[in-house]
Amino acid sequence: RDEIIRLERFTRLRGVIFDMDGTLVDSVYDWPSIRIELGMPDGDFINGINGTEEPERTLLWERLEAIEHEATEAATIMPGALEILEALHGARIPVALVTNNSERNTRECLARFGMTFDVVITRDSGMCKPSGAPFVAAASAMGLNPDEILAVGDSRHDLSAALDAGCGAVCVVGHAHHEGHGPADLSVPGVVDLLPTVELLFSRAGTGS
Repeated sequence: RDEIIRLERFTRLRGVIFDMDGTLVDSVYDWPSIRIELGMPDGDFINGINGTEEPERTLLWERLEAIEHEATEAATIMPGALEILEALHGARIPVALVTNNSERNTRECLARFGMTFDVVITRDSGMCKPSGAPFVAAASAMGLNPDEILAVGDSRHDLSAALDAGCGAVCVVGHAHHEGHGPADLSVPGVVDLLPTVELLFSRAGTGS
């Protein structure tokens, strides 16, 4: 109840942007080990790889893409993911996916699990979290302003990107929920727990059922 009260000011919400890995899809990544293997122990490793000289840059990208492909093949869909997307589509609420994963892996996941979005932005766009740029681009593609967006993710990068973009509200799920990210407006154990809140929020905004 307290979290719903905190969201009362977000009456302009008109769309939702989801993260993929760790939010809608359960894909296992041992990021500390991956960072060590790629030689990127700190900071944004995508920009870190891009800042590496050739031919090492190409080799690092090939290794990362192989790791991602393995994780994608073993991934499972999160409980409630299809239900929340179905509810949003049924209410004619624009829904976007913003992920730092590759276009290939993202399309494979979406096809396998039958997930559809009005807008999909991957790192192949040249925009990556924690920058707010992909959120701004996704909102624009849906015909909305960032402050009309509820952003849902499971990591510091998701939270930072949403705040940088000026999203109207931010929800963290999963591990981020347990870590207690203070700047988030809403925190739930999993996306399945978000469905009643989303229905209430968009009903109050006058856009949902």
